[in-house]
Amino acid sequence: MPIITFTVGDWSDDGHGMCASYYAQSSLPVQDLREIHYQAKDVLGFAIGDICCDTEDAQLSEDERAILTEAGLLEGDHWPNFPDVWQPEDVARLWMDILVYVAQQTDTPLTLTPMGEDEVLGHSLAEILRREARAHGLDPEAAPLLAAAVIERIQAAGSPISATPSNSGSTMHFYGHDSQGRHLSVPGYGTFFT
Repeated sequence: MPIITFTVGDWSDDGHGMCASYYAQSSLPVQDLREIHYQAKDVLGFAIGDICCDTEDAQLSEDERAILTEAGLLEGDHWPNFPDVWQPEDVARLWMDILVYVAQQTDTPLTLTPMGEDEVLGHSLAEILRREARAHGLDPEAAPLLAAAVIERIQAAGSPISATPSNSGSTMHFYGHDSQGRHLSVPGYGTFFT
């Protein structure tokens, strides 16, 4: 299952230049997720990229809040502490939740499992170790345990580590337009000024 990068804010650095990336393991490839992203406007009545899209815009509009509440995306255990002012991580979580909701409405099976940077690093390192194990005739099943041990040792030594998914090209955003002339707007531009 691919790891997809969800970058909130100004990922292209043509505005305020601030963004944050979040990761999820997906049951669908990034191209299918992008299609679901585009379908959100038809399903919900607004585009995902419209959420907190303007400078100093860190709140849902009344319409967005009403629609998302009616869809069950802002209630109960799902958002026990609903934010008045949205942070980038809130927007990323909502983006993923909306994709799952839209997929359900269009009978598309989708699971998105959020991952922290350590998990992404462990997954990426395990994939590298599996390939190397196979190439050298070793047991590739030991790779995840070995990856966890290596990360633990690096962290114990106080060395900084950061992660990006090993399957490059797995970002939701992209430059320009797709083959159908669509641009993919990401949410959360305004959440960096709160």
